[in-house]
Parts: sequence; structure tokens; C-alpha cells
Amino acid sequence: MGPYLTVWTLVSLGSLLGNALTILGRRFDQWAIAMLVGTFFASAVAVALVAADVLLLRMKVRALPEGGRAWLSSLAAPLTVMMTLARWPFPVDSALGAVIAISAALVLGAFGARFLIGTPIARA
Repeated sequence: MGPYLTVWTLVSLGSLLGNALTILGRRFDQWAIAMLVGTFFASAVAVALVAADVLLLRMKVRALPEGGRAWLSSLAAPLTVMMTLARWPFPVDSALGAVIAISAALVLGAFGARFLIGTPIARA
């Protein structure tokens, strides 16, 4: 639920506060379309988070997130994906480059959020 709450909040605030959605216009139906696109993005982030959880657990690096750490990393994951897309020099000259850039940002953002905020596995 965390990625959805973050994305829906950002889309709604952007729509209410001004020029964040000028390309879509400022009508209610355009806000609804932006929410739909944001929901697909949040779904991709959620899938990437599950994949990161499974892989980090299998590698015995991080435990499954619980409680406040789980919520914090889930809420932060869309932001880490967006920051990765904004800062990383991905090749976006073609459609394939855009797919690779978005996929890499999803993986890096999800792993970053879970690895930095997640709970380490206690070693005996």
C-alpha cells in the first residue's frame, strides 16, 4: 500500500498546487488519468519491492521488513525510483533505452529502499 499512497499523494498535490500537470491540463478527468498512470507506476514499484525482498532474503542479507521500517521503505520506494531516474545517466534515445532506464531505476530504487531501511539478518 505504501507505493500507492506516495504516488497518489504526489499526483494529487501536483494537480492541486499548480504546474506539475500542465501537460495534461487542470481538469478533473486529466487528474484521473494521471492517477491511473500513477497507479500503474506504483504497481511496478510494488512488484520490484517484492522481488527485492525475495532476493535479499534469499541472499540472507536482509530480513523481511516489518512494522515501521516496512512502511517507511514502501513509502520511500517511489521517491527512490524517481530520484534514480532523475540522476542516473540512462540512454533514452529509443523506446528500448527508455524501457531499460525505467526497469533499471525500478530495480535500483526498490533495492536501495529495502537495503537502506530494511532490517539486517542477525548472524549467529
